Parts: sequence; C-alpha cells; structure tokens
Amino acid sequence: MISCFIHIGYPKTATTSLQKNLFMKHSDIFYHGNPIPEARTLLAKIAHSDEYELEEEKIRAEIEDLHKKAKGKVLILSEESISASSHPSLAAQRLKKFFPDAKIIMSIRNQKTLIESQYENARKLWFAPKPYSKKPVSFENYFEYNLKNLKKRSSGRYDKSFNGNVFEFINYNRQYTIYEKIFGADNIHVIMYEELKKNPEQFISDISNIIGINIQKASELLFSAPPQNQSLKGLGRILKRIKNLILPNKALSDISPALGRFAEKIRTKLKRKKQSMSAAQCAQINEIFKDSNLEFMRKTNLDLRAYNYPGTDDLAGV
Repeated sequence: MISCFIHIGYPKTATTSLQKNLFMKHSDIFYHGNPIPEARTLLAKIAHSDEYELEEEKIRAEIEDLHKKAKGKVLILSEESISASSHPSLAAQRLKKFFPDAKIIMSIRNQKTLIESQYENARKLWFAPKPYSKKPVSFENYFEYNLKNLKKRSSGRYDKSFNGNVFEFINYNRQYTIYEKIFGADNIHVIMYEELKKNPEQFISDISNIIGINIQKASELLFSAPPQNQSLKGLGRILKRIKNLILPNKALSDISPALGRFAEKIRTKLKRKKQSMSAAQCAQINEIFKDSNLEFMRKTNLDLRAYNYPGTDDLAGV
C-alpha cells in the first residue's frame, strides 16, 4: 500500500518552502498540492465544499488516479488553507473519508510571530468594495479586529473568513484534538517552524523519518534553495507576479544558479520591515493561548517553551 501524508498547514510555517523545495522535487515523493492548480481544487473541494456540492464519485476517481501515478512513491498532499477552515471537524472528517489510511502533518509556529507574519497578507483591504479596496490597515486595527472577533464568537455574530478568524484557527490544541479523534494520535505528526530556523538538521531528519524519504536528498533540496514566500514591499510584489506569470511553477534558480542568486539579492533589499507586537498585545496573546498551549504540550510532548510560545514562559525552570 502506498504511504499517504496530508500536510494541512499552518500558513506562515514555511509551507511554501516545503512544498516547492522539498515535496515537489524529492525523487521519493509523488506530490499533489499547492501550488498545482488542480491539486488545490481537489483539496478545496474535499475540505471546504458544501455537502450539496460535493462530487464524491469524481473526487474518488481523481484520488484513484493519483495512487496509480504515484507508482510506489510516497504520496503527499499539501494545502495550508485546510488548517484555516471555519469548520475544521468537517474538513478532518472529509479527509478521513477520502483518504482513510492517510497520516496528517501539522506544521506550527509561535502564535505571536505567526500573527505578525499573517498581517503582511492582511495589511490592505483586498476584498473590500471601492473606495475602500486596497486601503491600508494598521497592525493595531488588525489586532484589535481579530481580538474583538474572537470575543464575539459566542454570540455567533462574527467574521468566519480567513482573515477575520485568525486568533481562533491558530488554537493548535483545538485543531490537534479534532484530528486526534478522527485519525488517531499515532497518525498525526507535528513539526515546528522554529526547528527549521534554529535546528535545521534535526528538522530535516525528523520530517524525512516521518515521511520515509532519503534524508541526504531532503537536506540538499532544502538547504540549496532560497526561502519561499517572504514578505516584500510593493515593487517586490510586482516583480514576483511578473515572474509567476512567465514561470508559474519554477524558481529562477532552476533556470540559472546565478539568476537565482541575483533574485535573492533583490528580494533581500525589497523585504518589508516586519511588524512587532507591543508588550500589551503580547500579554493579551499570552492570556488567550496559555491554557490551550499547555494542554497541547502535554498531548504532544513538544517543548514549546524553547521557542517562547504564548503562556509557556510561566513554566521556565519546571
């Protein structure tokens, strides 16, 4: 039987680097996920479609075709929006229904830095009508909006969209508990963004052992490629869109190493200044996630304290 793994995200946890630099290129893997359009469509149908619109026979035929194409390789599907579903239990049940033997990979990141990074996608009103469309939103307003939206949840009158529900969907214990009940704890693997940044050799060893792929090859692929999807200023975004129109599924380094190095220099110059939380905002995030993070640590045995996850600083020395 072909091994199957579903990487559900989270966004802003090096998902794009994993997808483009490792999953798409490793010879032991047959990959079907973001940024491949038909893969995103399939996973979106499964995780987000209304029951009335779910085309089960068509989906099962697509999945059967994937298993045939895999030809004994490890089948990996990856779509970070799954973790941001406004109905996570439904998404998990659907994945179990269509991939009953799959194992789940869940990538996480300190909620404080994830919120700061996610703001880069939400600093403008992209989906607002004119004259509000593309108007800038301050980090303070963005933070306060999400905070109030979280408090309104009990009334049912709140924004369930991706950007309006950020503080809720990054409750890792909630997400883990849902998948634990549906897939079983032995079939869920959690990887930490911070490990990739601070201890990359161990990170690559861990993910390679989880998936069952060649570690040396995985290391070469991840270390030789530049990080993906880093925050850019306006000009950087324009250049990136032009490149994606011309070469939608290729890095410039694939064409020429020198061109890749030149592009990385431009990327570094155009990087946007990162937004940081105030001490008061950090205290609010600590209060929101303290209990859930401590429970998540207990269930997974992950040392969130090592990377100062919200609420875990109280355990220093414990």
